[in-house]
Amino acid sequence: GWLSEIPLTKTRLNELQRSDAVIEKIRSTKRKTRDARLAKVFAKAGSDIGSLSKREFFIAGFFLYWAEGGKTTKYTITLSNTDPAMIRAFIKWLAVIDVPLHKMYIRLHLYIDMNEKAEIEYWAKVLKLPKTTFKKSYIKKSRLSELTYITRGHGTCNVVVSGRDVSEYVMQGLKKITQLF
Repeated sequence: GWLSEIPLTKTRLNELQRSDAVIEKIRSTKRKTRDARLAKVFAKAGSDIGSLSKREFFIAGFFLYWAEGGKTTKYTITLSNTDPAMIRAFIKWLAVIDVPLHKMYIRLHLYIDMNEKAEIEYWAKVLKLPKTTFKKSYIKKSRLSELTYITRGHGTCNVVVSGRDVSEYVMQGLKKITQLF
């Protein structure tokens, strides 16, 4: 409103009246520039990281659990996330600390407008786990379609392991990690 009385120059009017083709060309150019820049950054980060030794992955698992794991239920360790790669890393870490597959189960947190059977199929496939690993899902009363934030759309996957020995081992490992800081 403050500038409504000030006329735009011809140059500025022309800039504002760009065609859809011109706008798409600008977007495409910016996308290519960004993609090329990110490819270089990815190559450098990949080179800097290299591969993980078994020990490095073992330690990384404690950090993963420290950041994302549930620590409130006695003799139970859990990790909940929507990112299949994070869940896969956690399951792989559980194997490293000698937790057999039959000691863990998966519980999905879904929304009322989601197809539970289809989501179990999705998670079983991406995690390469048998469907027998899945317990009854928790169904939220709210709807996925009502969310205003970005979501992966497959609910939250919870990996649960119950048992005093594994829980104490993980928690004592965390205690040791925290002492290092």
